[in-house]
Amino acid sequence: TITVENTGNVTLTNVALTDTFVDGNGNPLTLTGPTFVSSDLGSLEGTLQVGETATYTATYVITQSDVDAGGVSNSVVADGDSPAGTTVSDTSDDGDDLDGNTSDDPTETTIAESPSLEAVKVVAISNDVLPAGASLGDELTYTITVENTGNVTLTNVALTDTFVDGNGNPLTLTGPTFVSS
Repeated sequence: TITVENTGNVTLTNVALTDTFVDGNGNPLTLTGPTFVSSDLGSLEGTLQVGETATYTATYVITQSDVDAGGVSNSVVADGDSPAGTTVSDTSDDGDDLDGNTSDDPTETTIAESPSLEAVKVVAISNDVLPAGASLGDELTYTITVENTGNVTLTNVALTDTFVDGNGNPLTLTGPTFVSS
């Protein structure tokens, strides 16, 4: 929600907004809007009487890349013209003066990173020789699945497979080999 107030002593015309919206890495994003909603003194879009406040809205659906970037940042510049042709402008403020910045700071939405993954390894006898069940000569196939259970994209995902016999002696595996995601 964006509000623009005429704090001067003359009616402003050609009131317009220039919205800057970026992800946490500074990459530009596209909002739906801003769209004029109303003004408290009844002026139409683009006009603000003395002391009048116009309200606009803009929307955005957060994407995975926004989460990976840690959030989004938005600021708007409102400008308008006086009857004498003087252009006035102001950059938006987030209204939070407790953050140490008391004017013209962007509205930031931080998305906390919560990385996590889950690895599951199951075994099946893929070539069962007699006697039935795990026995000498059987071939075992291990299937390992790794799921991203967090909220950010993970990179450099790697497996370290430890394979030992019942006495703790190291054994040699073929694989693991990536199959698909």
